[in-house]
Amino acid sequence: MKLLGNSLKLAMAATVSLSLVGAAGAAEAWKWWPTKVDDLSSGELVQVDYTPRLEAPSKKWHVCILLPHLKDTWWVGINVGVMQEAERQGIKATLFQAGGYTELNKQLSQFDDCVALGVNAIIISAISEGALRPKIEEGRKKGIKMIALGNPVQDVAVDSAIFGDYNIDAEVAGRALVAHYKKQGKSKARAINFAGVAGAGWAEQAAKGWTNAFDGSLIELVEHKYGETGKSTQLKLVEDAIQTYDDIDAFVGVAVMTEVAPDVLEETGLSGKIDLVAFYMSEGALRGIKDNTVLGVASNPMVVEAAVGMDVAIRLLEGESVAKRLRLPPVWIDKSFVDSQDMRPFTPPDGWKIKYNVE
Repeated sequence: MKLLGNSLKLAMAATVSLSLVGAAGAAEAWKWWPTKVDDLSSGELVQVDYTPRLEAPSKKWHVCILLPHLKDTWWVGINVGVMQEAERQGIKATLFQAGGYTELNKQLSQFDDCVALGVNAIIISAISEGALRPKIEEGRKKGIKMIALGNPVQDVAVDSAIFGDYNIDAEVAGRALVAHYKKQGKSKARAINFAGVAGAGWAEQAAKGWTNAFDGSLIELVEHKYGETGKSTQLKLVEDAIQTYDDIDAFVGVAVMTEVAPDVLEETGLSGKIDLVAFYMSEGALRGIKDNTVLGVASNPMVVEAAVGMDVAIRLLEGESVAKRLRLPPVWIDKSFVDSQDMRPFTPPDGWKIKYNVE
């Protein structure tokens, strides 16, 4: 609890002190450091200024990246970070995406594809850490470095893990919502959490974060509504919530919910009456913040998180010591933040075209 509390204090007060310079694809202009990172390797939270390797690697290593999908801005931002950093450091990178959280078998097969390519390291954003455990253990026995990225892993032995903490992300967002209502003079409010995929570790972590944020506060958390993060599923969940409840003040949860909810709220005469809050960034959520249909988002800078993950992979291959667990703390992003801060750490550059290979 002490570690969580310290991290929350740091996150609530966080500002982004990094820059992504230049046009997408220009590796010589790509600069994202130094950046604040939480080192949790010792079990205690130590915040450090992270700087990547600046000298060329000793050889052209081959790193494989496995992502659940590239359907939304968050994962496209991960694509930006890993591929730009691979290009900057001059190594080879191959990326596979499974197509969705329902495609576990495809991700398992793609892991085998990485091994068959003879790669030196695999960066994994796991759909299911339990299902991938045997693959990861097998890969490590073959001498392949294993790095977990984005989706946190708890019980699988990897060489290093770089992740956001959805528990803290949601708690930061939830506390910001409580503060917003206190400022408005509200004495009570009711919220529904659109949680994401039932049983997924990240969704359960976020559900815990919302629960922690609202426990003992003026906000009553009425329900966790689970479902795939596709727009059609989230749209049905929003419509169901509106039909079921007539006294809700906020919808919180996955970013896709904040993208589909405004149109439904407008059609039902509820625009401006239900606040929308998410625990990670998407292009639609950012657009909503700009046009005042979304109150805010708590998000770690996923572009930079991915760059850190690639740098850690290369450090491991170069025989350098690395932290076992690194976490990028979230930032509360509302209209005032968007109007005053550099958003490139949190969203892909305009015109970014997804990259699957760096040669």
